[in-house]
Amino acid sequence: MAYATTADVAKVITTTEDVSFFLEMAAMVVSEQLEDKGLSDLREKMIEVYLAAHYIAVTDPDTDLVKEKMGEAETTYKTPANSDNYRSTKYGIEAINLDWTGTLESSGRPKATVSIL
Repeated sequence: MAYATTADVAKVITTTEDVSFFLEMAAMVVSEQLEDKGLSDLREKMIEVYLAAHYIAVTDPDTDLVKEKMGEAETTYKTPANSDNYRSTKYGIEAINLDWTGTLESSGRPKATVSIL
């Protein structure tokens, strides 16, 4: 069940993207990974907001605009250091911080593989 709204997401990130798609992704993660972890409805809602903002930030380059110059046009974007997990954006980090169960922190890490010779 989705708790957050597109208006909630608009409070933390500005974008021209359709927020509803990213909110659905966030709701899916919360529903499948966090719903039975004992988090309050309000905490799940805030995690949804920040996860939606995270998904927007990794797909919409305008959200990470660092510098823009008009004369001799120059545009610089922040590049995530580790774009394969939630720590790649400030929004993902906030979602991790809100999740006291540690589920989001561990879900973004690559899975270890074992080879038996």
